[in-house]
Formats: sequence, structure tokens, C-alpha cells
Amino acid sequence: MQLPNADRVFIDDSKVRDYLLSDSHPVGRSRPLFSQLWVRFGRLGGVRDVLLDHGRKHAAVLVELTPFGQKYEVRGTIQGANGRLAQIVTVWIVRSDDSRPDSLRHTQSDLMFKLLDTIVLQRDLPEHGLRQGDVGAIVEVNAPDVFEVEFVVASGRTQALLTIRATDIRAVADDDLLAVRKLRQSA
Repeated sequence: MQLPNADRVFIDDSKVRDYLLSDSHPVGRSRPLFSQLWVRFGRLGGVRDVLLDHGRKHAAVLVELTPFGQKYEVRGTIQGANGRLAQIVTVWIVRSDDSRPDSLRHTQSDLMFKLLDTIVLQRDLPEHGLRQGDVGAIVEVNAPDVFEVEFVVASGRTQALLTIRATDIRAVADDDLLAVRKLRQSA
């Protein structure tokens, strides 16, 4: 099945620049393949275009229905700077109002958290291999108190991309210490 409205897919440049290609974002910086794409294409638009093309060309699988829309996974192959092929999975949200993914906007004063904020999970989610204290990144703002949050393993692979309410997360504090644990020991 093709991604619905594939001709209208959209990626906000800030998600590519400040997350996937960031050397400093606590969650996004663990994605070396995207750093290689940056070198290969030499500009932000090149990486964005590769990801847009990926969403348009490969088969989409519906993975979740949320009050805000349908979440699809698109799996396929892209080529890195070194010429090697890499399997990637992208996640796309088709909004319930049939608009492009960036159409839902809120003023900064309305939001408890903003796009690309690093957050801490406040409760265990064993069905996703997550524990209280795990760190994630807000990759989409659905409503002032509802977010799409990505949790990644140290290698950069996505462990979970979840729709989460503000009551289940908190901001990272200056006195938080990041730690590593084995997934098989989760929850």
C-alpha cells in the first residue's frame, strides 16, 4: 500500500537540521547514517529530499490509529555517503483532518514542551521495552499536551515512537544523569 497523500508528504527542516543531523541533540546525535547523508548531499535539502522520496516510493504499513491521525511505517533502502546501502524505517502521520503533517501549530505559550525537546519518561511502558527515566525526543506536537516521542537505543535505532500525554513525561533537569541499560532487562 502506498502512503496516503504521498504527493503531499512534508518534513520540517528543523527536524532534519536540529534532530537527525545534530551533533548535540541528546537523542538525535546517535544517527550516524544521516550524518553520512549530510556529507553526501552537502545541504539540508538533499537529506530532506532523500527522506521525502523514501516516503513516496516505498510501501507503507498502518501501525497505529490515534485521535490525531494514522501512523504509518515505511521501510526501504537509502544510499549513504560511502555508497553503502542502509535499511531505514521512517514514520509518517496522516492527520485526521487530511492536512500535511506540519499543519497543526500552537503558540509557544500554549505548549508545555516544544518540538525536539528532550524529555524523560515518567512511567514504565513494558510493552515497548521502556522504563521510567528513559530519555526521548519530541518529534511531533499533536496538541498542547499530546506529543509523538521517539526513544532510541545507543546505536540510533528507534526503540519506540509513541503518542504520549504531557502527564507521562517531564523535562530533563540539570541534575539528571543519563545511564545505559540492556533492553532485555527492561520493565
